[in-house]
Amino acid sequence: MSGCSVNLSRRHKILLFVLLGIILRIILAIPSFKNPEKSLLCGSDSIQYESLAKNLVERRLFTTLKPPGYKPEGARTPFYPLTISLFYRIFEDRRAVICFQILLEGFTIFLISLFPNAPYLSSLFYTLNLHQALYATQIMTDILFTFLLSVALLSFFIFIKRNSILHLYLSSFFSGLGSLTRPIGLLLPVIFLPFVFKRNKKHTFFYIFLYLSVLSPHIIRNKIVHGQVFFSTIGFLNMLDWCAAPTMARVDNISENEARRKLKEMVKNRYGLNKEDIEFAGDIPAVARKFGIFGLKYILSHPFPFTVEVVKGALRVFSPTELMIWSIYFGNGDASLMERKGSLLKNLFKGEFKKTAEDVRMFLKSPFAVLFFYLLLFFAIYYILSIKGLRVLFKQEKETAVFIILVILYLSILPVGAGSPRFRLPFEPLLSYLAGIGVKGLKK
Repeated sequence: MSGCSVNLSRRHKILLFVLLGIILRIILAIPSFKNPEKSLLCGSDSIQYESLAKNLVERRLFTTLKPPGYKPEGARTPFYPLTISLFYRIFEDRRAVICFQILLEGFTIFLISLFPNAPYLSSLFYTLNLHQALYATQIMTDILFTFLLSVALLSFFIFIKRNSILHLYLSSFFSGLGSLTRPIGLLLPVIFLPFVFKRNKKHTFFYIFLYLSVLSPHIIRNKIVHGQVFFSTIGFLNMLDWCAAPTMARVDNISENEARRKLKEMVKNRYGLNKEDIEFAGDIPAVARKFGIFGLKYILSHPFPFTVEVVKGALRVFSPTELMIWSIYFGNGDASLMERKGSLLKNLFKGEFKKTAEDVRMFLKSPFAVLFFYLLLFFAIYYILSIKGLRVLFKQEKETAVFIILVILYLSILPVGAGSPRFRLPFEPLLSYLAGIGVKGLKK
């Protein structure tokens, strides 16, 4: 009887966290509900995902261009636009997409509670993570990708513990959907494969086969529409824009935007491309591939500066949040706020504490200062407990701990120059899981 009562109590706590998470996200979404333009703060990415969804509904074409223009999309993968197109078809309002993403967040909170030996506090950390919650209000892939990856990870954890073939296949299937949502997930199953092979050699082939089967309709579509076999051109574009450009900026001591312009001009001259080729490179696979090859050659010729940019990008992934996005979301985007925050941190690291105190006094006048310090405190505790949890898990389940480290490294290193706190979202469930274990470890 006592065991049942403990389990019931835990279920009630998890349900409470799910409801609390949904309520917090609904409150946070009020500006987007009042002004749907607030859900497009990620700029061209948000706008183009919405354009893809609307073109699917209105024209049955997978393109970002307004009618009558048409260039088949080559960079963005289809699952997120397809998913939100259902809401545009039924409700014709992006607020319906926000409601859907808030519900997905509730499901993700619940999924975290199902991770092996996860303390209920793991779900609470995710519930109170306002940085994660903010993106439920945005027309972006992040929340759907996080949910799909959480299902894939949970299924894989169960496979590791029980050698359950069903859960192995579920993990493969949802990993495929995740890659169709965000191409950054494409090579993630490579991390899974050694663990699959170790436990069940004969099912390794079927794991790969199922994963590729989920991706194959999109690859076949690309072959039919573009005449080439590829998954997404985004990797080629990023090689130039977010790998080579930051590296060149460091080498030549110029801005990243200037480096991008310079690199694209070099590509244009090298391969005899025109202005339209450069502008629509993402939708022209042959041109995108030239971008990628040129960018790769550049970073290989400057390995040390590139390595520095990789480390910088990964560190940015772990910074608490993008304060300017909050400022724009709830206000008008106060640039002086960012300048004050930058000055504060710079003086703090220099050890100039009198100037730091003055910066703090001025910074506190901002209505977003409370939010910033809440997030700073939250993430300081969160990261400390996550590291503690990883140490505890490493002693108890070394293999699971190694797997988690590899997944986090993959998702934090791959963005390179594009690295920002937004790229942390897909592995926030893992950090929440570890933080919960960390709290549990403190009690022992």
